[in-house]
Amino acid sequence: MQNDNQKCLSIYQPAASLIAMGEKQTEQRTWDTLYRGELIICATSKEEKINGEYLPAGVAFCVVDLVGTRKIKAGYSWLLKNPRPIMPVPIKGRQRIFSPNKPIPIEFLPPDIDHVDFYQIWREEYHKIIK
Repeated sequence: MQNDNQKCLSIYQPAASLIAMGEKQTEQRTWDTLYRGELIICATSKEEKINGEYLPAGVAFCVVDLVGTRKIKAGYSWLLKNPRPIMPVPIKGRQRIFSPNKPIPIEFLPPDIDHVDFYQIWREEYHKIIK
């Protein structure tokens, strides 16, 4: 992914993590887009816990391919393929598809690493640094 042309989309949890795990392959929006290509998934800043574990919040943490959209009754269904979790990068999300203020360094996690488990460790270390 070229850093100078990055596109991001903010998504609430737990939907963002389901996308990263490949369990959610569509995202519903009230608006359509002509954009096709790599899209960085950013978890919104609201912290959510499932089974005692924090889900990623306020970070870019996954890259997907936006391969198309289709009209549905309540808007548009965006078709997402090929999820690739990345090292979390703090980011302030925005509405609609957006370009980050500065390039997001993309470092893919190994396929055998669970992004939620990894986030627990990353979150603890990150909070130590910012305090």
